[in-house]
Amino acid sequence: MVLMTNLDLAPDVRLAFSPLTPDDLESVFGVFSDPDTWRHLPVGRHNTREQSRRIVDDAIKSRREHGIGQWVVRVGDRGSDDALRAGTFVGTGGVNMTPAPVWNLGYRLSPATWGRGFATEIAIAAVVAVRAQSDSVARSRQSGAGILAVAKLTT
Repeated sequence: MVLMTNLDLAPDVRLAFSPLTPDDLESVFGVFSDPDTWRHLPVGRHNTREQSRRIVDDAIKSRREHGIGQWVVRVGDRGSDDALRAGTFVGTGGVNMTPAPVWNLGYRLSPATWGRGFATEIAIAAVVAVRAQSDSVARSRQSGAGILAVAKLTT
């Protein structure tokens, strides 16, 4: 498993990323149940904490099985201003492995944080993290006479 700091993910990041845990359920539900979060897709709105618990559980499962999963996203020291203080819960973002198996990159952010470029920063950090994870898997699968083919992100 590759463990990275925020600066490893993207050196100019204004956000702080940490693994989703059961302790984040209330914050996740707060964003996912907010009707403004779902203006573009009202049927996606969470009506129960159980729906949000699945988001958290899927992230934990992806991290356990594949070394990376969705993150809690908070405002970092470099991203704080008068409207958003450092540590403010922004939402969730990053990648989870799907059953396909392919990485699914996504994010769900509090509407109060929209328009600041945070989604772009999350996407960049997720691609960097998946690339590092894929490189680590590729190195660990190399053996003696043969090398297993591993799909890699290319730029």
